[in-house]
Amino acid sequence: MDAETRQAVRAARAEIEPLLLDAVNVACSAWPELSCTPEVFAGHIGLQLGGRTSLEALREWFEYAHPEDLFLALCCARGDNSAIHAFSARYEKDIQALTGRFEDRTRSAQDLRQLLFEKLFVGEDARIASYAGLGFLQNWLRVTASR
Repeated sequence: MDAETRQAVRAARAEIEPLLLDAVNVACSAWPELSCTPEVFAGHIGLQLGGRTSLEALREWFEYAHPEDLFLALCCARGDNSAIHAFSARYEKDIQALTGRFEDRTRSAQDLRQLLFEKLFVGEDARIASYAGLGFLQNWLRVTASR
């Protein structure tokens, strides 16, 4: 979180703190089996708030955010195998549809699935880390996989 955003959050602490706590509780309740701590997740939310320097902009982020999706994405980005399995199970139909759509003579759906998972979850450039919590993770997956 940049200095300007930090200052805005401090100024609006009474209003923002309950929103942050609610987002953390919603996310951790949705995925209790995943390894990310509430403190780490709260810090990750802070990163997503970067650049928002007005109370209105901060409130707006919490209004449109999908904390349970952001939590799952963060756990996947941190290499939590349980999270990656949960992601795979939750979005299996989407993954099958996307890989089937782009299957051809040179690449099978299974090959494309493997390639997709490598791009999403492997290395410092793992695409899942770019999910910002605004918009459904399912929609983000569809767009990202299509590209």
